[in-house]
Amino acid sequence: MVSTRKLALEYIDSALDKDPTALAKEHQVILQADKLKPEDRGLFQELGAGVLREWGFLNWVCSQRTKQKPKRRVQQLLALGAYQLIFLDRVPAYAIFAESQNLAKEYNVSDAEQKFVHGVLKSIEKEAGALRVRRDQALEALLSTEQLPQDDLEWAVLNAPASLLDALTVVDSGLNKKAARLRGVRALATMKIAPPFLGYAMPGGSCRSKATPYLSRVAPRALLLEAGATLTEDLQSGAVRIQGEASQWACEKAADQLEKLSAISSGRVLQVCELAAGKGGKLLGTLSAWTAKRGQNPGAVPRLVWQSFDRSEAQLEILKRDALPLVKRCWPQVEVICTRAEEEDLPQVDQGSYDLVWLDAPCTGFGTLAKLPQISLRWGESAYDHALELGSLQKQLCAQAKVLLKPMGRFFYTVCTLTRPETHEVVKRCESLFERAPLFTEALWPGAKPAPRSEGFFSAMF
Repeated sequence: MVSTRKLALEYIDSALDKDPTALAKEHQVILQADKLKPEDRGLFQELGAGVLREWGFLNWVCSQRTKQKPKRRVQQLLALGAYQLIFLDRVPAYAIFAESQNLAKEYNVSDAEQKFVHGVLKSIEKEAGALRVRRDQALEALLSTEQLPQDDLEWAVLNAPASLLDALTVVDSGLNKKAARLRGVRALATMKIAPPFLGYAMPGGSCRSKATPYLSRVAPRALLLEAGATLTEDLQSGAVRIQGEASQWACEKAADQLEKLSAISSGRVLQVCELAAGKGGKLLGTLSAWTAKRGQNPGAVPRLVWQSFDRSEAQLEILKRDALPLVKRCWPQVEVICTRAEEEDLPQVDQGSYDLVWLDAPCTGFGTLAKLPQISLRWGESAYDHALELGSLQKQLCAQAKVLLKPMGRFFYTVCTLTRPETHEVVKRCESLFERAPLFTEALWPGAKPAPRSEGFFSAMF
């Protein structure tokens, strides 16, 4: 059986790889990790996500003790060992050294390089406590900053290159460029902290796990969930759904518009088109939010046809397996149709068919670095070019989505990122397409009101 630390190292290696095949490799490692015992799976998740989240800092620590940049595998071995020594008090140092040596041998690292790894890690062990303090102080300075990162340590702790910060410098009304850059620094620093584990209760479900209200200005139904066996049972029974604050916020917005459309529809069955459907989170989140507006009565939700398009057959299969039974149980009056479609191609449906078209567009994902720090490591150096590339695709998809709408319909655009090409520039294109200003454009910036612990998210409604 593959060791937990070896799987973590393989995950780190695939997450840092910019090759187009790396995502498939990353997925295969995750599938292997799912077969581990619960305690080993927890260690895998801690090591994999932790090393990537602290990658910049760990490499800074090691660089203070080396004259040259080590080879790729040696660099990863150093980072894995350093993370455990600095951040995992419960793992004894002798076990870390032994596992590092075993991994080095398994990957045919030379004897000289093994001694090098051991020597660097021994040096880090002596200063582990002080290094953790320096890291925490640097992060605190970034979170409350009134200036850009001041030295190599602060840039390392930020875990993002200057090019990514530049891509997040969105200047909008009320902000000058300096203020926008500082907002970007706080956002990147906030996303160094693991986000709260949130979800919501399904209508009529009996929640047995520990779940307390999460006071959110943008997600009124949010619950702070405590992981454990009971929560697993609640998820399996459909009593609770996991959904982050920003996603719940978007579902609230969609439910608001459906409520308004139903008020003027004179009993007509509303038609919703969901582009990039995912696993059913938007579907269930919106229906639950609409139910809350209707007095927590699922039967009060009007009849609805919800068509979900996604390019991923695997995503749609999960939607059918997990989400559709809950829809049938809670909202039998809602018909859900799942269809596979390429992102670049217009869905094969009648034009002018839908009351609401929701495009949750493919994007750079720079608002999700708290849970996916590898996005910064993989794309950070080319952040703006990557945003321009995806912004072009997003504008194309918006143009395709427009022709699906009924004359009085609504178009909802959302992305989990905050770069100008994917937000304000797309809105400008939509203003031209729809020949009018948006009903609203709103963004959630980590570290800022109204949802300082949310992931980064942008939405616009036309």
